[in-house]
Amino acid sequence: MSPNARSCSWPLAAGLLVLALAVLLWVFQDTYRAIVEIWSRSETFAHGFLIAPISLFLIWRMRAEWVQLQPTPSLLGAALLLPLGFGWLLGDIADVGVVQQFAVVAAIPALVVGVLGPRVAWRMAFPLAYLLFAVPVGEALVPPLMDFTALFTVQALQMTGVPVYSDGLFFSLPSGDWSVVEGCSGVRYLIASLALGTLYAYLTYVSLWRRLVFIVCSALVPIVANGLRAYMIVMIGHLSDMKLAVGVDHLLYGWVFFGIVIFLMFWVGSYFSDHGRAQARPPLDRTPTLNPDSRGPRPARALLVALACLPAFAIWPSLAKHLEGPPADAVGKIGLSAPLVEGWRLLPGPLGDWTPHYLDTDAQLQVAYEDSTGRQVGLYLAYYVPHQDRGKLISTQNVMIPQKDPVWQMPREHGVRLQDAPVAQVVQAQLRSRDTRLLVWHWYWVAERHVANPYLGKALEAYSRLFGRDDTSAGIVIYAPYDLTLDEAATVMRAFLKDAFPNLEESLKAGAPR
Repeated sequence: MSPNARSCSWPLAAGLLVLALAVLLWVFQDTYRAIVEIWSRSETFAHGFLIAPISLFLIWRMRAEWVQLQPTPSLLGAALLLPLGFGWLLGDIADVGVVQQFAVVAAIPALVVGVLGPRVAWRMAFPLAYLLFAVPVGEALVPPLMDFTALFTVQALQMTGVPVYSDGLFFSLPSGDWSVVEGCSGVRYLIASLALGTLYAYLTYVSLWRRLVFIVCSALVPIVANGLRAYMIVMIGHLSDMKLAVGVDHLLYGWVFFGIVIFLMFWVGSYFSDHGRAQARPPLDRTPTLNPDSRGPRPARALLVALACLPAFAIWPSLAKHLEGPPADAVGKIGLSAPLVEGWRLLPGPLGDWTPHYLDTDAQLQVAYEDSTGRQVGLYLAYYVPHQDRGKLISTQNVMIPQKDPVWQMPREHGVRLQDAPVAQVVQAQLRSRDTRLLVWHWYWVAERHVANPYLGKALEAYSRLFGRDDTSAGIVIYAPYDLTLDEAATVMRAFLKDAFPNLEESLKAGAPR
């Protein structure tokens, strides 16, 4: 085959790829638009605007290599797109945006495999895989990173002789009070460092182990550095009698420090570059070149293979539409009522002035009970019924208190197992205001099962909707005040849960639309 004949197949393949990508963007435009909207409104994911240009630049940079290969359309692309489309469908019916976003971004490399062939796609493997950094993911890391930052800061203060009293995410110094909020978690530094570090490792190193070591370092270094950043900000505030590092300069110090850390990490990493000592090309460059005598794909075959990829991803939004619930105005009356609990008297109003923060519920119920000894327990239900505009029960926006609440603080929240109780596991939170301390247990009721794990809850939601079962769900919260120890509140809550559980189940089932 002559060079001219080989080059003629690339315009055809490139045209088919552009067409397929355009169809992909159009079919899943809502999901792609959601990704861009997150980039626009969140500083944590603003780097997403740079990922696609970087990937395109890397592909163009190696054009002298992949252009020597013959595009060979493959049905493997359609085989990859089918599970990705099904994953998108599961994300849609469970309302898990990040699953949908991963699926539509991963569909781009799958299309390249289908239209250009596995060998060409393998040559572009890193730039195509790098596109996954465009997915705005990482919010699940915020709570553990907040805990680490608080613990690191407190221990560093104690090691340097500064007296400090800590209570979970809140700690006090003689000069003032501090708390670790979401912006202090360092997740934005971690994500940015990981994206930059992965790119740097690819461009700087040849051996796989050097690349992996640097990528791991780019994940660990910002976590430790964020702990140091928090410690230094607290020390600056402490030594300046709370005049510095408590306002806008707080954020400025953070980004300046992060920039210095990244520069030092890259500077140290440059001393371990192995490009000059490499005897072989990196693994991604070991694709065999095309035999000049081989024939390129016929236009008709290339078109048929490319078209076979289209239904592999175009069918899923139609299926999602079919699985949608009824219109919101078609939902009947929701008869949610307070359960009657033997041995407990229903009080005329809620317990205190605290209400959990659940958005877009179809019904809410907040009541309080008292037993014969005067012990009191509060109960809150957030009810969601299936319809097209339903809210999300399991969401990072549904919390016990919103960030920077003017009245309430939440020093701790973690999962606990309950012994000798009808619910095996709950999420336990400690809340406090100026005058009140509350112990809170909360969990989900999904597919008539009680679960505390949000991932299991989402899986149950997807299962119910996929198989046409009733997916009415609810958030359940019980809480009680305490003075000195948690045991006093936990004891009364466990007793209430045992007594209330049968009738609570009936109230949840009876609340479905009718």
